[in-house]
Amino acid sequence: MEIDSDFKTLFDEAKAQLKHRHFDQAIALFEKAQQIDPDDPDLHEAFATTYVLKGDIDAAIDQFKHVTLLDPRRASTFVNLGALYNRVGEFQKAVEACRKAVQLDKKSADGYYNLGIAHRKLHQLNLAVPAYREAVRINPQLTVAHQNLGNVFLDMGNAREAIAHFKLALAIEPDFAKAKAGLEKAQLLKEQGKTAFSPFGRLVDTEAVAARQEQELEASSLRNLTDEERLEDHQILQVLNLGIARAARELRDQLKNKLVPEIIELDRSVGTEVNFQATQLKFKPIANYFQTASRKLQSAVQELRDHEQRMLAKQRK
Repeated sequence: MEIDSDFKTLFDEAKAQLKHRHFDQAIALFEKAQQIDPDDPDLHEAFATTYVLKGDIDAAIDQFKHVTLLDPRRASTFVNLGALYNRVGEFQKAVEACRKAVQLDKKSADGYYNLGIAHRKLHQLNLAVPAYREAVRINPQLTVAHQNLGNVFLDMGNAREAIAHFKLALAIEPDFAKAKAGLEKAQLLKEQGKTAFSPFGRLVDTEAVAARQEQELEASSLRNLTDEERLEDHQILQVLNLGIARAARELRDQLKNKLVPEIIELDRSVGTEVNFQATQLKFKPIANYFQTASRKLQSAVQELRDHEQRMLAKQRK
């Protein structure tokens, strides 16, 4: 009990020093607390935060990595680790950390946001888009995600989508300078796409031509998947197909073994009011279970369709 009390006293004193931005004093107290309990994940996370504020990113990364070993289910630590990897330019490591974060917490908008940053820095725009989209779906008020998504669409030459997301960012934060600058670039890109010079030297409006060129560009910009991507696609398809088959079997079994007999019994009991009411009571939960099985199949099929769209996006340059 005395050891726990000493640890808490040191930990609280260190956090008080950190609050006043006395980083060296906080670190010294954290080190003393660490001697009492070297495996406390909260201590190492506070340690990491201190190093971040002090500007020692490498030391902060080491502390966050240690937290992931002590508490591998702590999604927020993987988010912080991914953000720091992005800051130091270790973008592939950032991808790995953020993927782990969103696996642990599918509602982590910050995890998806930092994943989008890493993919964009790796020039994987087709992967950055769904990451940012998921971030703003979870947190529609995440201004920087809208702004960054606008930048990705600018990189892709998609002025319309870029404008939409810059406007969303400005609707939330009207004075957001980066979003304003991005919107101006996107509007200029849109205007350039609307006009072209005819063979006679006359400036003409070419909305139809631009639309056709955009379609041709999209069709011609598909690339061949790498062997690694094909293997990943094959593995994901196997899992998705197994899920669909499992959901289909469950739906079939519910239909064959439970729902159909109950429908027959319900039909037979129509002539007798008492039997009919009793059968109705038994039929309703079975029907609800059938609906649940049906939704599972629909969800499994939708996952397959979503994967198809992701793979198509991956083939676009």
